[in-house]
Amino acid sequence: MMELILFFLFLPFSSADLIMEIPNMPPENYVPMDNMIAGTLWAMGVCSCVGIVCNHKKKVPIKVEQCEHDDYYETKNYYKIQIHDKQKPNKHKLNKLKNDLKEMMNAIKSLEDEIEEEEQEKYNKEKDKFNKENNISMDIPENIKYKFGKGAISIKENSKYYHGITIHDKKKYMNDYNHRFFERLDDKKINWFLGTKNPNEYCCNCSLDQENSKRRKVFKIYKCNGHEIQ
Repeated sequence: MMELILFFLFLPFSSADLIMEIPNMPPENYVPMDNMIAGTLWAMGVCSCVGIVCNHKKKVPIKVEQCEHDDYYETKNYYKIQIHDKQKPNKHKLNKLKNDLKEMMNAIKSLEDEIEEEEQEKYNKEKDKFNKENNISMDIPENIKYKFGKGAISIKENSKYYHGITIHDKKKYMNDYNHRFFERLDDKKINWFLGTKNPNEYCCNCSLDQENSKRRKVFKIYKCNGHEIQ
């Protein structure tokens, strides 16, 4: 029992001697095993030197080897990048490889842009179909846009016009913020088209969203109740 008491008495003093090991980071010429380019170059290096493959291997100024690195906590596998021939380092070939990689980056960026365009086109088609099925219009005439306050009308649903966030923006927000806009409570300038200092000037038919405004100190949330052309 006495040993246990002494242990807890000296524990606060002994904790100061505990030193946390700093991770031993791998060298800069080590890359993770999931690096696709390094993996491809390594595969080329270990495969049989036949025909076209052999010719391409000779052009590559670097070699890739599998290796291990201990960071104090665990041993991890890496690809180690080295100059192919250390006795005859060729800076020109390294620069050529660097430029080739830049060309690959540009080509990959072009592929990404194509995918984004296809996704945007698909989204626009689905959006147009949804709008048609639900009698929604996003094309607001200029003489209507600011007819019901200083805020811009953003959508027309059936026969009513609404300010604020639209149904198509729901993915950006966790809560149901359809037809909502925001009153800024502090003195900072408002640069957001959905923000205002005066909700009743922004929209002439709005009400405070009590539930979504709870515990908010910077802004309050208001709901546009809709506007009809008489």
